[in-house]
Order: sequence, then C-alpha cells, then structure tokens
Amino acid sequence: MKAFHSLSNLFFEDMYRFSEWSGVQEGDFSCLETMFIGSAFELMSLPPVPFVSLRNFTLYNCRNVVTLPASTTLQELLISKCANLSELTALPSLQSLKLLNCPSLATVSQFPSLTVLHVCDPFKEEILQRLVNSHMMLEELHIESDTINSICLDPLKLPSLKYLDVRCPNLKSCNAFAGLTSLKILWIRCSPRLHIPDSLRSQLEELRILDF
Repeated sequence: MKAFHSLSNLFFEDMYRFSEWSGVQEGDFSCLETMFIGSAFELMSLPPVPFVSLRNFTLYNCRNVVTLPASTTLQELLISKCANLSELTALPSLQSLKLLNCPSLATVSQFPSLTVLHVCDPFKEEILQRLVNSHMMLEELHIESDTINSICLDPLKLPSLKYLDVRCPNLKSCNAFAGLTSLKILWIRCSPRLHIPDSLRSQLEELRILDF
C-alpha cells in the first residue's frame, strides 16, 4: 500500500511544533505536484525520498531547515525567510528560483534548466554572482538589495537574458550593461546612481526608471 497515491496538492501552515517528517517511503505521494510548507519553525529536514511528480514547492518561514532533498522533477521553487538554509542540491528540471531572505545560503548546485531567478536581501553576494553567471539559459533576473553597490554580470554567460529588474538603492555600477545584447526589458527601481549607457537604451523595447 502506497500512501496518498492520488494527492496532488499538500499544504502545511502554522504548524509551530512540527519538528520531524518521517515515515515517507518510496512510491508514497506519487501524484503530488504542489507542496507548501509555511511557518514550521521547528522542522529540521524534509523526507529524503523524492516526490516523483513534484513540480512546485514553496518553503516559507522554516528557520531550521538546512537543505532540500535533490529532485529531478521540481520546476518552480520559492524559499523565503529560511534563516539557516545553507545548501541547495541538484535540481536539473528547475526553471524558476526565488530566494527571499536566505542569509546563510552558501552552496548551490547547477540548475541547467533555470530561466527565471529572483534574489532578495539578505543574501551572500558570492551566491548571487554564482547563480547569475552560471546559468546560460537565464532569461529573467530580479535583484533586490539595500546593501550591494555593484553587480558583476558576464555577458558571455548571459546570452539569453531578456528581462532585468533591479531594486538596489546603493547600486553604483553594473559593469556589463553594454554587453547584454539580448536584453529587451529593463526596470531600474530606487537606484538613482546607476548609469545606463546609450548603446543599451537604443536596443531596449521597454525601459522603466522608478523611485519605488
């Protein structure tokens, strides 16, 4: 008997004493596609057995989770307010990654299918550089930070980037703007000191400079 063989959506929320999720066997949750775990402050880890159909996973306000199990099927991942998360393992099918307030994240694997990346304070700057410049299929990039003053982008490693959204009040430079030849949409928010070269302006289809 396999557990929950028809379940497709699973939500755990505000389970403040939820500290361990054990007993999951291979083949359980075989149709699970969407999972949300929020405000499980005591949860230490997730079952190591893969959820073979999981496509969309949100982990929110789970301060004691350190790593996520590897998954060959996961396509969309949102992690927010997970203070002790330190590692993201292999996720070969991942297309969209949002990391919001994950200050301890220090190790990330390659995500060869990644096309959308959203990173928000606080985070380690080296993690941002590694994520941005290691995924050649990246098409959409959002960066929000109140602390960083420069962003190092490598145009040769971002040949597919079409949409860039930057909200960094202290940002003074982005060294590769002129080389982002595929960029079509640029949003600059609360970044008054950032210079946009004329060569980039001429190729854009949409440019928004906002003070909020």
